[in-house]
Amino acid sequence: MYIMYNYRPHIKPYHRPYHRPYHRHQQLPYRCIIGVIDGSSIKTTKMSASTSLFVEIKHDTTSVKTFSITNNTSPKWDTNLSLNIDITRPIYITINHEGYLFNSIIGHGVFNLESLVINRHFFKKIALFETEREAQSNVGNIIAYLNLDIIIYNT
Repeated sequence: MYIMYNYRPHIKPYHRPYHRPYHRHQQLPYRCIIGVIDGSSIKTTKMSASTSLFVEIKHDTTSVKTFSITNNTSPKWDTNLSLNIDITRPIYITINHEGYLFNSIIGHGVFNLESLVINRHFFKKIALFETEREAQSNVGNIIAYLNLDIIIYNT
C-alpha cells in the first residue's frame, strides 16, 4: 500500500501564492524606513493659490503620512516614516493636496521591494502618475517626482 504524504512535492507550503508564512495579526518579518526627502516638478493643475502638500505611503492595511507643506511646488520634507512590511507586496505612494473639507490625490506611485537588498541604503527617484493604473504599468503622464531614502532590515 502506497501512502501519499506529500501529494505535490514540487510546491513548498510557504511558496504558494495564497499562503502567508505568518498570521495576519502577527508582526511582519521586515521593517522598512522610508525617508521622504523632497518632491520636484509638481504640476499644480488641481491646486489652488494656497497649497498644502503631503505624502502618504501605504502597504497592505497600514498607511503613514508626512506633515503638510504650504505654498510650495518643490517641497522638502526630510522626514522618516517606518512600516512593517512583507517584501513580496508593493508599496503605494501618493502625493496629496490637503483641502479644507477633503484631501485630493495629485499623483500615484508604486514601488516594488523585491529587488532591494536588506540592510543597505537605497536612494530612489520615484515618478508619480495621474492614476494608479498608470503607476502600476509605469507608463503615462508624470505629475511629479519624489526622492526617497530607503532601508530595509529584519525585525
